[in-house]
Amino acid sequence: YLYHQVKDRYIYSFQIRNLIRFCGDQLGAAVVVKEKARQCGENWMSGEAYKWSTVGAMGLLGTKDLIPEDTIRMENADSVAKILDNLCEIANIRNANWKQFCRMHHLPRISRHGKSRSPWTDAINGLSDQSISQASPVCILLWLVSTLDDGDLEKALKLIELGVVQQENQDAHEDEDYESCGFSGTDAVNEGEVGMLRESRFLFPAESVNENLSHPASLSDFGLHLTSHDIEAFSIQFVLQGRTPEIRDSAAKILSNLVSMASNVDKQALFSRLLAVAFTNIGSLGQSASEFLRFLQGLTSQHGASLDL
Repeated sequence: YLYHQVKDRYIYSFQIRNLIRFCGDQLGAAVVVKEKARQCGENWMSGEAYKWSTVGAMGLLGTKDLIPEDTIRMENADSVAKILDNLCEIANIRNANWKQFCRMHHLPRISRHGKSRSPWTDAINGLSDQSISQASPVCILLWLVSTLDDGDLEKALKLIELGVVQQENQDAHEDEDYESCGFSGTDAVNEGEVGMLRESRFLFPAESVNENLSHPASLSDFGLHLTSHDIEAFSIQFVLQGRTPEIRDSAAKILSNLVSMASNVDKQALFSRLLAVAFTNIGSLGQSASEFLRFLQGLTSQHGASLDL
């Protein structure tokens, strides 16, 4: 079990970095969009310039339609799709390992000395390897869902859902053959893999992850610092206005879990604002607003007793 856990985390970390590599152009363009918006705002003189060290998990929401269409190259788009497919497959089969990885407060190093083996990490539009390593896996995936097209967006949301949503019988497939996950290599523990196990305490320090999946999670377990406004923006963009039923459904499941981790004060403020959003938008959206209405219904049934409704 320990061997698979370390190997899975190594693969997750390596593949998430590859996603950042291939999505670097649109991520950089999204930050440019946010900085332009800041410079056009009221605090353009006194406000701090938008940079990766200050980008919150929901900080890139709303930028997708403002990113030039020719920003992402076709070969990069193909690579992103393949990585997301592989990650979704292994995260679904070995879900406990993926959940533990998602509870890491920062992305694990891929070498003991903190040096990447890839030259791109010097900087991708200002996004350095150091900046990546300071963000949690779920935070990075939330950056990505803000910039991906619908097909890849569905997969990225599914990854977040598999990481934060508690599922029944989540350990049922933990002993499945690792090869069925689509990654190359064998299960034989060779000399190099023994070395990886020995270095696991450097690559994945114990304090960086909450290993206990039986207790209810909090936002801090996923390295997230979200306000009720962040959650509201996510709900409007993906649950209410998501272009496909799959996007809206997956986003609603994620949102239900994020709300359950929020404070009662934030839940109260969020519910009041979302009711106003519902009355304003559901008439024009018609059936596509059904996921949003189900989410509000679930919010009422789960948390209504603790809220002033």
